[in-house]
Amino acid sequence: MAWKELSVSEQRLLMVNLIDEGRESVAAVCRRLGVSRKTAYKWLARWRAQPGKPLADRSRRPRASPGRTEATLEARVLAVRDEHRWGARKIRAMLKHQGLAVPSINTVNRVLGRHGRLAAAVATEPPASQRFERSRPNELWQLDHKGPIEIGRQRRHPLTVMDDHSRYLLLIEPCPDLTTTRVWALLWSLFGEVGLPEALLCDNAFAVRQAVGHRP
Repeated sequence: MAWKELSVSEQRLLMVNLIDEGRESVAAVCRRLGVSRKTAYKWLARWRAQPGKPLADRSRRPRASPGRTEATLEARVLAVRDEHRWGARKIRAMLKHQGLAVPSINTVNRVLGRHGRLAAAVATEPPASQRFERSRPNELWQLDHKGPIEIGRQRRHPLTVMDDHSRYLLLIEPCPDLTTTRVWALLWSLFGEVGLPEALLCDNAFAVRQAVGHRP
């Protein structure tokens, strides 16, 4: 049977048998099978120490995990989770409040995950995007003060006015202050250019429907 048709465990068994029979030197067997002497002696020692056992790779998992969360603390994490249905951040805060050795939020999440306490993500299609816009121009303007920013070493508060149908920016003006007088002066000039809106939505979150026809 060709060498490449054997499993890894069978290849190792063939190698140690060839060496153990003494018909060929270790060096000759290694050359024929394409392995190093260090590898050959390693598996030969394993086979002689445990005859009859498969020459498979041993688990690399450490016998001890000093970094793993203590069982008592894990139990407390799970108890808080089961009682309150909280996430890792709140669970950690409660443990800290109780004077316990507090693990990181990531550690709490790993504990919850190991014990099946994390809700599985629901595979759903993302919702279609919605634009909350008015049906025609000048039905609603959105007015907002941005900033402040510095222009020419002077503090400015950009005033923006946007039509909520076309999303067109009707006005952007860097104002030196936030006074009503200055805003109304800019608005009355804009009314003369593009007409009156039916309503204004200001950055203070209220709409004005009738006041636009009456300058203060």
